[in-house]
Amino acid sequence: MTPVELPGELAGVTAEWLSAALSQDRPGTRVATVRRGAPTVRFAAGVPLAVTYAANPAGLPEALYLKTTLGLDVGRLRAAAARETRFYTEFARTVPVRVPECFFAATDDRTGHSVLVLADLSGAARFGDPRRPLGVAELRDGLAQLALLHAAWWDAPPAGVEPYPGDLRPVVLGLLAGDGWRRALDRPAGSLVPQPLRSPALVVEATERMWRLQDGQAVTVLHGDPHLGNTYTGVDGRLGFLDWQALSAGPYAYDVTRYLVGSASVAVRRRYERELLLGYLEALRRRGVAQPPTPTEAWTAYRRNVLHGLRFLCTPPGTYPEAAIEAYVRRCVAAAEDLQALAALGL
Repeated sequence: MTPVELPGELAGVTAEWLSAALSQDRPGTRVATVRRGAPTVRFAAGVPLAVTYAANPAGLPEALYLKTTLGLDVGRLRAAAARETRFYTEFARTVPVRVPECFFAATDDRTGHSVLVLADLSGAARFGDPRRPLGVAELRDGLAQLALLHAAWWDAPPAGVEPYPGDLRPVVLGLLAGDGWRRALDRPAGSLVPQPLRSPALVVEATERMWRLQDGQAVTVLHGDPHLGNTYTGVDGRLGFLDWQALSAGPYAYDVTRYLVGSASVAVRRRYERELLLGYLEALRRRGVAQPPTPTEAWTAYRRNVLHGLRFLCTPPGTYPEAAIEAYVRRCVAAAEDLQALAALGL
């Protein structure tokens, strides 16, 4: 089948184009009309689509969601968009991680732009919000989903998956060094960060130690950014993950720690974190990982990865409400103190 050429702009997402895109995997689909809603822009543009069909043999929904870089400066988004396209065209078809159903995904190698056509979850799911921490059942469910992903490629990630931190290393260190970290601390949530973590030099050293201490650990496919804002809970109460632009290969503890520390209230984390980590390890074993980390190894790795969450303070202004950033940072700071994260790194 001839690949569908991506439109050059959002206005090119017409009934004719959408018919061609949707019929790639669902032959015979013909769209009669499509109405685009107002786009919202974060790290890509999200556009709700109201669709009617002239022919719909696969029973596709009338409410779709377009996620695309069309109309945006693709330079800084190119690699991230390509990673998410690869996730939906390859990884999501291999392992049944709970994600929005995807009906079309493609990246134009020439322009770097990408288009995803997904199920619109707005009427059928509750989206994660750092201001609303998850309960124990949802936390356990999310860790089971991460274990499903991690176990599938445990110590054997596919070729071409970018390593973490890889090319992001200078970007991350740039956010944390000198004026970058001082600007982050000037935000309202910055007042929550205690000494000595207000020192750019110490935060950079801690980050580099986190990376060095991960060398030699089992590497797997990571979500790469599994914070609470990238989750949703369906009407069945089951948790899924959104926004796969940070797909990468790295140590499991990066995903697990960012998810657990950032998604649980301080009280729930303190009471259940060991139990939840043990549940994750058992889920790995059930999924075929013959030698998962021991509980002691997992606890040490968890403590060493806590400080990654502080980078949420460097999120570009306007991406999330400041109250959401404050809630996330508050939980990360509490975990860093409770778990003696600096001591775990030898600092």
